Amino acid sequence: MAITTQTEVVQAVYEAGKPVPKEDREAFRKENNFMKIAFWKSGKVRSFEVDREAVKKATLTSGFFASKTLGLDLNPMEAKSRYGMRDEQEKTFMLQKGPLGEDRMRVCTESSKHGRMFICFVALILASYIRHIRDIKPELAKVFPSMAAILEEMQTIRCIEHDGHRKFITPFVGDQILICDAFGFDIPEGCRPTYTSRKSTKGRRGRPAKPQTETS
Repeated sequence: MAITTQTEVVQAVYEAGKPVPKEDREAFRKENNFMKIAFWKSGKVRSFEVDREAVKKATLTSGFFASKTLGLDLNPMEAKSRYGMRDEQEKTFMLQKGPLGEDRMRVCTESSKHGRMFICFVALILASYIRHIRDIKPELAKVFPSMAAILEEMQTIRCIEHDGHRKFITPFVGDQILICDAFGFDIPEGCRPTYTSRKSTKGRRGRPAKPQTETS
């Protein structure tokens, strides 16, 4: 709005050919601080254009709304809707920051800080995905009251490796199978439990019954 208003003011002075007194030129420039203005010796406006450096500097100190809408072809309602997405994103990620322990990072180098921030960012995305799947899968929402409960259920799975032996993954049991099926994960070969009936197919155990005899 400021750029549009200042452009109209300077344009009107330029088209009118009205000279600006020498003692008022500095004040005129300050009033139209987003414009680069050049004058003839007579005081008339010779040329003008938007001062990109001044706009950039103002943008850096104008907050989220200005930096996200500057230069975009948006009407006021569209800009307001775009800005409203920030609040939704903050609320979504705020629910995840607690379980992830998003507090002061104990690092001693800048690279370590960037690495931890990247890991935290990826963890937030994964946590949001788990929450989304839980919300759209009634079978998960019925069994697990929260995203943390899903992660806790899967924590008992272990990959065990001994020297000289082939490593193996502990079997998936109970609700772990439900979670894998809901997320579309393939359970490793040999980790899905199989049920074998203990009922013998050879008949009843023990001494065979005596043959029955009939008397006429």
